Amino acid sequence: LSYTKEFLDRCKTLAIKLVVLPLLEKSDLNDSSKSQIVPFLKEIKEYIDGYDIVIAIESIAKPITLIEVLEELNNKKFGCVYDTGNRANKLNIQDQEIISLAKYINHIHLKDKDNNKKNVVLGSGIVDFKKIFLALTKINYKGYYSLETNRGDDPIKTGKKNLNLIEFFIN
Repeated sequence: LSYTKEFLDRCKTLAIKLVVLPLLEKSDLNDSSKSQIVPFLKEIKEYIDGYDIVIAIESIAKPITLIEVLEELNNKKFGCVYDTGNRANKLNIQDQEIISLAKYINHIHLKDKDNNKKNVVLGSGIVDFKKIFLALTKINYKGYYSLETNRGDDPIKTGKKNLNLIEFFIN
C-alpha cells in the first residue's frame, strides 16, 4: 500500500493521467481474494481523491467479479484494462466480455497469443481482432490502447505490421 501510494504521488508529479494496476498472478483478483483486494482499492480511492489520475485494473477475473469490485468502489476514477491476449481462450467470447464490461473499460492492451498462451505477432494467434474491434465500436470505446506485442524476427518490420493491422481494424 505504501509503495502504491508513493508510486501514485510520483505519477501525479509527472502529470500521468492513467495508471494500470495489475492484479495478476500472486495478486490475482478472484472471488476468494476480493475481500482482501477491495479494502486496498478503497484506500487507494480515498488517497487519490484530489489527483487527476484514473486507475485501470488489469485482471483476468471473470467479468462479473470485476464488475462487482468496480461497482463496490463506485468511483469514476476506477475502470479496467481489457487485455486481448490475456483474455483469449477457446470459448472465443471476447466480444461478449467487452460488451459486459463496456462502461468500465478505460484501457486496451492489444496482444495476441497462440493455443499455448505464448505471445505471438498480432494476427497470427487465436485472438479474433475483427470481433474485438466490432465490439469496441459497438460500445463506442474512445479510450487508450497499448500494443503489448511480440517483436518477431525484425522488430521494426513487425511493429509496422502490427500498426497497420490495428489501423485497419480501427478504420
